[in-house]
Amino acid sequence: MKLLIKKNILCIVVGLVVVSMIASVVMAEEMAMPVKNLRLPMEYYDSGAVKTQLKAGFALVPPKGVIVASNVVMHMFFENGSTNVMMTAEDCKYDREKQSAKSGGKIKIIRDNIVITGKGFEWYSERERVKILSDAKIVLTRKGGSSQGSLIKEFRKRSDKNE
Repeated sequence: MKLLIKKNILCIVVGLVVVSMIASVVMAEEMAMPVKNLRLPMEYYDSGAVKTQLKAGFALVPPKGVIVASNVVMHMFFENGSTNVMMTAEDCKYDREKQSAKSGGKIKIIRDNIVITGKGFEWYSERERVKILSDAKIVLTRKGGSSQGSLIKEFRKRSDKNE
């Protein structure tokens, strides 16, 4: 009888160990891995060149699903590798399946002679579109570095001369 009880207890203990091992593997698959200085190519051109890349000072990266990142810089490249657009954000959530990113924090988009700032954004890879959610501000500059105000003054001067 004692031997039967010992066998039953042993079976229960082994069963619990197996169940806990399976549970830990399942939990590990669902847990996000913390990553410093993340660099993640998000899109590629047909040639294999990186089209869009996400960099983050810190990110939580689960095996699947949404990456939660902070101190974010997104680069959109031309096919030759030069930067087309650079976007910075305090934070964002990047959904790998939907290929979209969203944030409620401050954002800054820089391209050639235009700087756009605001609060919150939605980015959709498929549409190649960024939507700023609030407080959008656009600043235009000339290649010499002067601001939009200088462009307007120059336009007014030219208009006055033509009248």
